[in-house]
Amino acid sequence: KAQRGEVARVIFHCCSQEVAFNPFYALLSARVCAADRECRFTFNVVFWETFKELKSLPLNRAACVAKLLAQLLSRNALPLTTLKVVAWHDLGTRSVFFWQVCLIELLSGDQSGLHEAVHPLHAPKFTTLR
Repeated sequence: KAQRGEVARVIFHCCSQEVAFNPFYALLSARVCAADRECRFTFNVVFWETFKELKSLPLNRAACVAKLLAQLLSRNALPLTTLKVVAWHDLGTRSVFFWQVCLIELLSGDQSGLHEAVHPLHAPKFTTLR
């Protein structure tokens, strides 16, 4: 039980070490997130840590992590609040590449999960975001 959060870190690490993105890690991550709330939180923390390190990530690792994030967001395995720590006003070249890959993957994939994730933003309290 004490090592449940480590499962998310191991999956994330394995995915980021691949030469090309392997969709298996996205499926496995989504299942783990659905089964265990602690793993879902650990994925959030791991992504937050990665957002801070984007300037130093190799391109293939950045691409794999960006695609994993996009898959998890589109499958509604992670909430959009995962993106709350991103400093959108201060993106470097590597960060722009990361977010470009992520958004292209997110918008070119299955839209049903994405629609569910974005639906709460239609509430009146979020009118300033639209």
